[in-house]
Amino acid sequence: MNENVELILIDHKDRTNEIEKYEIFQDKVEIQFYKSEKLYNYPSKRVALYRDPTRVSIDKQKNLYAGLPLRNVEEVLKFNRLFKVFFKSQPTQIYDADLIQFELEMDQLSNQLADPMDYWNDISQYAQIEDETEAFLRKQFSKLNAIHPESVLALYLKQE
Repeated sequence: MNENVELILIDHKDRTNEIEKYEIFQDKVEIQFYKSEKLYNYPSKRVALYRDPTRVSIDKQKNLYAGLPLRNVEEVLKFNRLFKVFFKSQPTQIYDADLIQFELEMDQLSNQLADPMDYWNDISQYAQIEDETEAFLRKQFSKLNAIHPESVLALYLKQE
């Protein structure tokens, strides 16, 4: 299915890009996955379908999840009370609307103070070992899209 048009959750997990087609019945949803001829029947209560999302403008905005920055965001779609966030070279993630915020970016210096992760990412390119083609820390930071709000790093970043 087209992830930019529909969101299909099975047991609260995004399965949209795995589904070739589906049909809705009164008490069940019949789903056919890609690379499979078999039709799978799911009770209606296990499947959530959302259509026609609203595209969220992320230009010159800071994307926050539970008060912590989301990094490497390429696109954001709002499906009812859920946001689907597309990351550069990483799988998409679904976030509850109550935990997502979009704030206008400040000037660069204030932004670095407010988001040390971007600052650390910028300076990580200089922590390179001589025999490596790319800095190890730079590679690791490029994979870090979101910080779990209950992690040690989140607690460190939130302290004042």
